[in-house]
Amino acid sequence: MVLRNEKANFDFSLSLRLINFLNTLRIQNNVPSVRYANTGFAHFRSAYMLKTRVFSHYDVTGIAPPLFFTTLGNYYYMEESIGYAWSNTPLSYSTTVQISEKLLYDMVYNDADEGWFHRDTLLDPCFNYADISVSFNFNEIYLDVVMINARIDWISTPRISNGIFSLKGRLTDDNFIPKQLIIYRDEAKPDRINDHSYSLGEPVAGVIPKPHYYKSIETIRPYKWRMDSSIIEVEFPLKFFTRGVYTILLHAEDKRKIHWSPYTKRKIGECGIMMYSFLVK
Repeated sequence: MVLRNEKANFDFSLSLRLINFLNTLRIQNNVPSVRYANTGFAHFRSAYMLKTRVFSHYDVTGIAPPLFFTTLGNYYYMEESIGYAWSNTPLSYSTTVQISEKLLYDMVYNDADEGWFHRDTLLDPCFNYADISVSFNFNEIYLDVVMINARIDWISTPRISNGIFSLKGRLTDDNFIPKQLIIYRDEAKPDRINDHSYSLGEPVAGVIPKPHYYKSIETIRPYKWRMDSSIIEVEFPLKFFTRGVYTILLHAEDKRKIHWSPYTKRKIGECGIMMYSFLVK
């Protein structure tokens, strides 16, 4: 299983230190620790925020994080958390580390103003990897954390060819049972940079073989469909209604029965295991 983008270029020691601190917070809350993944995404996002001075999950055109995660060659489920800090005095390396750790701590223990969404993302036992990056100048710190659920060893990575989406992979953890594949649609709106959180948009279709179907969204019949404890193989025709950002999300059930207490409406044991976003112009 490869979770590494060789084009990424930043301070690995700082990222590893923050991963260790994140694991301390997770262990305090009785959830398993995560491993470090250099996906290239966290560095890209923190550097983007520093360059543009836009502290937001969305870029200036109103596009949410998953599209950039996919564009960088990552096909697992992810969720992003971001933090910002400003210092009255010029930042040293050690001060940057301390402030970054404080940002992570506050995301877990002082996140009420943000509805506890940061907390539940950082502590969710679904995730087994994380990528963390900090970009800073003399006075500003931009922190990006991407939590990742990587349970598939790809035989054929998710892709779109001639209007057909396909993927094939081996599940590396038989505690995760694939359940459903949903397609979401989102609109890119520049004013969304002011939003405190992001979403995948609205569900527009679901993929499932006969005789089953989805009641409230369009049902797409697959050409290939294998979903069991060892192999995932899917192939189906894509259908688009309007332009926008589409995200294909594969959900799974986590059978480990890890007991933790989400503060949001997040459901225990429901995990994304594959995410693929693309733009239709």
